[in-house]
Amino acid sequence: MIDIDGYKGFYIQKAESQYIKESNESWNIVVKSIPFTLIPDVKEYAKTDWRDQNGDDEFIPSVPVYKAYDLDVTFYCIAPHNTANGYIKSFFDYIRSGEFSLYDKYTGIGRQKVHYVSFSPKSFIRRRGQNDVVEFTLKFKVNDPLTDIILDPNANIE
Repeated sequence: MIDIDGYKGFYIQKAESQYIKESNESWNIVVKSIPFTLIPDVKEYAKTDWRDQNGDDEFIPSVPVYKAYDLDVTFYCIAPHNTANGYIKSFFDYIRSGEFSLYDKYTGIGRQKVHYVSFSPKSFIRRRGQNDVVEFTLKFKVNDPLTDIILDPNANIE
């Protein structure tokens, strides 16, 4: 397990699973940056632009509907020499399909209905006889931008 002050693991739960995984314990992966959107953008209202009237004729619902958003999360994988690739591949295999919930214990923010979009490698350092250090960014799409969730770290940790 990685023990880096200031960096924390995060919790992830697949939609079809009752178990919660902690990234540091499961894959030696910690979060460098996870920029959640606290206040999402409103979807565009239905409108008609009548040529003989000023402005737009908009339907403004009593409860607005919000846009999904992309979330670029930067991670570190710090693992024993020559093992980081395996940890990252195992993590990717877990998140690559289906929806999941994620919760960042450092910020106390969590979202549901999240899915994987893309991978961007940043840096890879392998020191002879020491740890591999890999920085990478994953892009996720958040389809439920409003619901705050907390994945209880004491419940069903796998």
